[in-house]
Amino acid sequence: MSLLGRLSFYAVAGAVAVAVIAGTAAEEGDADTGPPGAEVGAGAGTELREAPDRDAPPLTFLAQGERVTVICAAEGDAGDAWFLVRTDHYAWAPAADIETHGAATFRC
Repeated sequence: MSLLGRLSFYAVAGAVAVAVIAGTAAEEGDADTGPPGAEVGAGAGTELREAPDRDAPPLTFLAQGERVTVICAAEGDAGDAWFLVRTDHYAWAPAADIETHGAATFRC
């Protein structure tokens, strides 16, 4: 497995651990303790990817306005910002395509 693949795996594993530790508060959408809610702001939508890189394999596509949960933020290979997000699974989205409505995001 490549270095980028291993880093992505560990980031997802860490995010899952955080979600488990957070317990039901995150699942219930508790605004004080859960991850920030966000939505796709890009007019054309965005592809969620396997790793924080535009060359990484796409996993799914989200249309503008679809809701996601932002887990954390990271810098991609090209120096651009990415969010690890949760929909029905975990994936990476370009930060420029996600509107967090001013909510703070943590580094991965």
